[in-house]
Amino acid sequence: MGFDLHLAAPEQFLEWDKGQWDAYWESSLAAEGDKLGNATSVGLALAAITRNLEPHGAGSRFPLLLRLDSADPAGRHHDEVPHLLAELIAARDALAFLPVNASTSGNDDDVENVRRRSAGFEPRNGSLPPANLYGLYRHFFDTFESVARRAIDSAQGIVASV
Repeated sequence: MGFDLHLAAPEQFLEWDKGQWDAYWESSLAAEGDKLGNATSVGLALAAITRNLEPHGAGSRFPLLLRLDSADPAGRHHDEVPHLLAELIAARDALAFLPVNASTSGNDDDVENVRRRSAGFEPRNGSLPPANLYGLYRHFFDTFESVARRAIDSAQGIVASV
């Protein structure tokens, strides 16, 4: 199971009824989603943000970004997307200063788990190990940023599907 990001109507789509959602999922906007990652990788990226960058609990610093896995439906109206993009860039830039190790990746007692996660990253990135937490979750950040910029440019919202 994975998370995909799709462009959506600029506003009010989060309040749609079942019929409106059914019509949307059959539309060309929904068909052109970007693959954010599987549920595990998205969860790990969000957990890295929470663990390392949210000193006062989940959502205290990045509320729009961290509601991705808790809202139903998970989405942002067009007027929220610039703020979401700012949160995404701030989180990305902060994670770029943190090394990949047992402490930052949330595996204090399992350094081997961090190595496995890094090894899984390497084949997708030219066999280069991630230099930092942003590198470990690069696909999540780069895909999300790309969709957010397209949403801003086209005056649309963003909705996530699972």
